[in-house]
Amino acid sequence: MKVISKVFKNVRKFLLRSVKWGVFGGYSVSSHAQPTIFSSSTILFQPKFAGLLKLPLVKKIVFTVAVLCGILSGLSAETLLPENVNQATLQKMLSSRYPVKTEQGVLYAEVNKTLIRVVPIRKSKLLCLSVAFGASDQRSISRMKELANSFNYRKRLIRVGIGDDGTSYCTYYVVYTGGLNDKNLFSALDWFYLLAKSWCEYVYMDGKEQ
Repeated sequence: MKVISKVFKNVRKFLLRSVKWGVFGGYSVSSHAQPTIFSSSTILFQPKFAGLLKLPLVKKIVFTVAVLCGILSGLSAETLLPENVNQATLQKMLSSRYPVKTEQGVLYAEVNKTLIRVVPIRKSKLLCLSVAFGASDQRSISRMKELANSFNYRKRLIRVGIGDDGTSYCTYYVVYTGGLNDKNLFSALDWFYLLAKSWCEYVYMDGKEQ
């Protein structure tokens, strides 16, 4: 127990120095949890460290390990600088997790057998994720537009548009002004897939929530 206590004290000193010099986002720690936005667009909530000193030894160890794991996880993530985000670098990053392909100069990532179009808009520092679904045999184009308007009102994280032929287009934008983190990109793709899937279910249910 003495050894563990000594280890904790050393780690605690490291954490306090980290807080002092701004390891957690470059800001001093306040008395309340506040969101700090990193250049990699990752959001970390600053904890209250004052209460840490009063915790039992076991809880101190658990807390310390959790914080260190979070730091190491952030350091292990691959991040592209804004000026380095292009189709080639995106393809390399995405290929570490998803099947990817290019078709007519456009990059696609396959998420659960669904092809998602990935297009960087470099001037605006935006990454456009989009997917298209064919016209529904059970819904008229006018009804599809009604459903899209209703869905967009309820689910505001993605936008759905209906083409003249009844094709539906789902679009989602990722901002990368501070750089593009691979883990954030993967999370955005997985999240976008689920939202696009919910649109298909919304059409199938004719606008009724499941």
